Amino acid sequence: MESNNGPVIEFQGYRIKEIKYNLYMPDDFKTKVGETDTQKMGFSISLSDDHKTGQVEIKTGFTNEANFQIGEVSVIGQFSINPSVTELEQIQMYLSQNGAAMLYPYVRVITSMITALDKGNVSILKTVNFTELL
Repeated sequence: MESNNGPVIEFQGYRIKEIKYNLYMPDDFKTKVGETDTQKMGFSISLSDDHKTGQVEIKTGFTNEANFQIGEVSVIGQFSINPSVTELEQIQMYLSQNGAAMLYPYVRVITSMITALDKGNVSILKTVNFTELL
């Protein structure tokens, strides 16, 4: 591997893939919370054929019991990859850990904004240590 003259991955931006948001009556909320796994978070990575760009997708659910809100947010972040990094496993590791860690604050803000538009009691996602998660 050549010497690295900059970051291994560079954040280029993000797009919101999907937002699901529902407000329920108290009895319906309890039923829906029991039917869905809203606390589960998942993410995936993908690479271009030439390994010059990559994407990280984070999908997470949220609930706000005080406001009877249930939702899901899916966001895709785009990254450019330093050409000096050529090992596929290393690129995947950087996207999985660092890419997800760079994208997740946007997911948290989007969730807070959606819930804040409906009522003042905002839903805030927990912080995540992506190194430990993997």
